[in-house]
Amino acid sequence: MAKAITERDEPYLYFIKEEIGGGGFGTVYKGNGILEDEIVAIKILNKDEVNDVTLRRFEREIRIQKQLKHPNIVQIIDYSLDDSISDEEEMGLAYYSMPLAENNFRKLMIEYRNDNLGKMDDETAAFYFRQILDGIEYAHKNGIIHRDLKPENILVYKNDLLKISDFGLGKFLESESTVLTSQGLGTENYAAPEQTDGSNDVDERTDIYALGKILYEMITGKAPIFIDPDLIKDSKLSYLIKKATQEKKSKRYKSIGDMRKTLDLVTGDNSAFRNIVKEFNDLIEVYNRENHHSQLGNILQLLITNSTDYDLYTEHFMKFDLEALTLCYKFYREEFLEVVSNYTSIINTGHSFSFTDSIADFLINICHSTDNDIDFFSRIAERILTVGYDHNRFYVGEVFGKLIAELNDDHTEHALVLEDIFEDNRRATRWMKSYILQHRVQRHVSNLLTDY
Repeated sequence: MAKAITERDEPYLYFIKEEIGGGGFGTVYKGNGILEDEIVAIKILNKDEVNDVTLRRFEREIRIQKQLKHPNIVQIIDYSLDDSISDEEEMGLAYYSMPLAENNFRKLMIEYRNDNLGKMDDETAAFYFRQILDGIEYAHKNGIIHRDLKPENILVYKNDLLKISDFGLGKFLESESTVLTSQGLGTENYAAPEQTDGSNDVDERTDIYALGKILYEMITGKAPIFIDPDLIKDSKLSYLIKKATQEKKSKRYKSIGDMRKTLDLVTGDNSAFRNIVKEFNDLIEVYNRENHHSQLGNILQLLITNSTDYDLYTEHFMKFDLEALTLCYKFYREEFLEVVSNYTSIINTGHSFSFTDSIADFLINICHSTDNDIDFFSRIAERILTVGYDHNRFYVGEVFGKLIAELNDDHTEHALVLEDIFEDNRRATRWMKSYILQHRVQRHVSNLLTDY
């Protein structure tokens, strides 16, 4: 006689406190871990809607949000696609946990209108909108479009920090199709025309359309069923909204960067039009002439201010030699760490073989300049690992193997960091394993690799 299948409402590792939201195929709960008493949000795939399609969508959502590490994108703490401990006697849950938000952006807009007895002013809207642009621009630079941007999918954290969530309809730009095309994509009022006409001809401009609709709602307080020019005629942001929400993709902004330039221009922030490269080179010239580390502090601040400028980081920051990197670490460790974090995020995309080699060499120089400082090492090791795997580049594999071979028995913390990195990047670790084991490495590291 077949055993009955038991069902649970809670993941094994969490206690559920209350339901706080839902949508799509999942429900979001407030809860806390049984091992750590941290309050988190837990998204659980609805049991009665579990099938191959919904599981693939849920897995896609997890994979994308694990890949995208940015201050304006929600980070996943823990996840499982089936947390059962028995193959036959219970139905496991698919879930992931994330930091608990204070609100979502729709509720914030409603509260703002109630508190201020009116619609949102341009300056406040620009403050919030820039954060959304930052997160989506980062996703686009990493080859991912969201396809379901709406106020409910933008979460609000402490100090009005916005983070984008729910990448369940997300798509990798290089992918020609997705399992979800037959279901219709996006949410009514925010979905671009190309999402509803069956063509599936979506790209960055699809997200730009939704962003224009969200900004319209921020300024007018009205649902963006259609764009009423009369409601935004007095706003400095009217041109941006109208251009972003053009029916034809070819008439919209081509990129988030172009959209940001308009935002900066109409709100009086012309930093986007400054010659950042000239300013960078001028500071380098003064540093070379005066040979004093104070100019390096100014250069690091410039890099931090322009944290998503791909060209600035890859064409100019990468020219720093070992001496300059060492001085940055010695005199400006925290600023240098922030710049290195920005750099490792920016380069998480496709490159030519020769450039991947240059990236690996530069990251090794940073490691050496910091004497393998654990905070730098953790970021650098993971990025060399993923860049090598993503590009199938043997040179990068050899560089990574030599880096790991430099660790001795005194680097216990580094080995523990590698354990987490390997677990988070299992396929990349399997690919990299042979390059690591060409060298004599810590016993703990070699033992870790037996699982891959």
